[in-house]
Amino acid sequence: MKKGSVRALRFFNSSVFAFLISAGTVFCPITAFHLPAYYLSLFLFCLFSSVFAALIFQSKHAWLFVCILTCLFGVALYYFWNPIYQAFSAALETISSQYSIPFDSISTITLVADQEAGAPVTAYFYVICLILSILTAWVISDRLSLWIIAAASLPHLIICLIILETVPAWWSLLILSLAYFLMILTQDLRCHSGTAGDRLALQLFLPAVLLVALIALLVSPNDYQRSDWVSNAQSTFSKAVDHLSFLRYNEENGHVEFVSPFSPSTLGSRVWDSSVSRVNLEKVGPQVKTGLHVMQVYSDFSATFHLRADSLATYENNEWTALDSKLYQSASISPGVLMSNSTGVSSNLQIKTDMKASIFYIPYKPVSFPDQAELVGDAYVLNPDQVLDYTVPYVSGTPSADLNSNYETFVFQNYLEVPEETRNSLASIVSLFPISSYSSVEAQAAAVSNYVESSAAYSLDTPHVPDGEDFVVWFLTQCDTGYCVHYATSAAILLRCLGIPARYVTGYLVEAKGGQWTNVTEDNAHAWVEYYVKGEGWNVLDPTPPEPANPESTDSSHAEQASSSQIEKAGASASVSESTESAQSIGIAVSSNSSTAAASVKKQNLSWVVFLILFLVFFFGWRYIVLGLRHMVLNKGSYNHRALANFRHIHWLDRQLGRSDPEELHDIALKARFSQHKISKDELSQLIQYSDQATRELLSHPNRFKQICYRIIFGLG
Repeated sequence: MKKGSVRALRFFNSSVFAFLISAGTVFCPITAFHLPAYYLSLFLFCLFSSVFAALIFQSKHAWLFVCILTCLFGVALYYFWNPIYQAFSAALETISSQYSIPFDSISTITLVADQEAGAPVTAYFYVICLILSILTAWVISDRLSLWIIAAASLPHLIICLIILETVPAWWSLLILSLAYFLMILTQDLRCHSGTAGDRLALQLFLPAVLLVALIALLVSPNDYQRSDWVSNAQSTFSKAVDHLSFLRYNEENGHVEFVSPFSPSTLGSRVWDSSVSRVNLEKVGPQVKTGLHVMQVYSDFSATFHLRADSLATYENNEWTALDSKLYQSASISPGVLMSNSTGVSSNLQIKTDMKASIFYIPYKPVSFPDQAELVGDAYVLNPDQVLDYTVPYVSGTPSADLNSNYETFVFQNYLEVPEETRNSLASIVSLFPISSYSSVEAQAAAVSNYVESSAAYSLDTPHVPDGEDFVVWFLTQCDTGYCVHYATSAAILLRCLGIPARYVTGYLVEAKGGQWTNVTEDNAHAWVEYYVKGEGWNVLDPTPPEPANPESTDSSHAEQASSSQIEKAGASASVSESTESAQSIGIAVSSNSSTAAASVKKQNLSWVVFLILFLVFFFGWRYIVLGLRHMVLNKGSYNHRALANFRHIHWLDRQLGRSDPEELHDIALKARFSQHKISKDELSQLIQYSDQATRELLSHPNRFKQICYRIIFGLG
């Protein structure tokens, strides 16, 4: 084939693949999350950038043009930074809001304050289009590995299909599928014989289009079922994001700060109160107070409130998990199970959170929920719009307004389960509370609370549960200390062993001062128990003893009763605990005192230090990682396998040096690949020696910048 025809064929393939990859990649998230973008302009830009990138890599001085383009790109970013940043913020806010629904440890991320709803995201995807077009054209023109493109484009598809079930438009999936299908089919031939690979790609283009279209017609998206590994990936992702950090806009000072958008501050950072779906008790260990303020609460009367976050139902393998959503669907649970049926005079509790949260924090005995609220079974109240400022009216009286027989059946079916091994190990303790010795369920529950409270001393420095030990059995029989999660879990399981439905509840403690805003910190995060009484509903039981370092908490029960008395005298009702409750409740706060601000700044500075250290470790460690991986590939397997690996490396080295591979080495590689000939040690040595020589030539390149690239980026030495 003539040289001009070869170049034209390479240009065509580079353009087509660059367009398919860039267009398919950007339109998958756009259509999956319904992002507001200008489709026609994006299509045209993908086409233009693909042709432009293919033209660049047809030049003998491609990298000179790339450097010039990079400079121009930097200048464009400087002058058009605001629209690009705003477009990125709009996309991030929309996507994160979708993630905040199934993953309670994720909140909506807002980088630009007061951004117009539905702001276009086109400018951001222009940048993605340009980057993907250049990468794809580079890979096709220089016959590089497909993994370079996959690393850049597949994450956009993963966030749609694997982590969430937000399916992109069929045509965007077809475009991306067609590109990968063709590239995978021609990968091997393209890397070893560029012209033949280009011809094959052209010949397969129309059949591949027809095949992908046929698959799309035969396989209906309605029949798609997610695999088990995808569901497991969701769980793994949910746990992983609890430990990530990012940037967030601070509305108070107008700056973007390095804080945690995951694990909203209203849920806390501790493993036992940072999720509404599960608590891994094996990770519960020593705790440290942070002093981070996350909420303000306003009450007309001084009182101690339990602000309820969520409840978990299933205890198994040292883990609390939520009930399966399918159980809720069949039970037809109404919002009344978490509300009060009292007709008394109500009082209002106003709550302001400083960061968006996916759930509402509700005092006990609410009369109604905020307008935007959505009840998730009988577990928690969803805050889909992530409202920051809301008011909840509450009263005293019967805890639940909807105690129908169907719900009571549901409760006894789902809140009594205890692992058989745990039940047997606790038999001697359970025998201490025979039902015949108590006049009521409440009295029996109070006895359990007293026993658990006195079983260990309160301490945040409690160690992790030893491997192989049941969390409850270990705490009640071996451990000398504990904090709320230990006491609450143990009490809930003991109650279940006695035939009393019980569940694990998390939330925050708010000791509100009447007539003023009360600041509540993350240190007030707490766990307690709800147990069920027929005809009455759920009752609060808090078996956690007062913290020794806080002498005021020892009189909490009296303070709570006094608060109730004050409210009744004023003609209103407070959501306070019954006589079996302790003095603790839950909450989140915002504080303006200087010590808290200093702690927050210190935490952010520490985050930057950690980020800088990780960056430096990666930057300098990358070379050793690449060296190690290359050494493993080149020295693993039979002589034939090693010969092929070494020849691929030689092929790349010769391309950097601008020369063809030696014919004799090419023949050795062909024998290793296609014949029954077993490569000898001498033949392998020829490849290794040439590889070492070519590496030394590259590392002695007169261009200092290229030397650095070869040493650090490509890890040659």
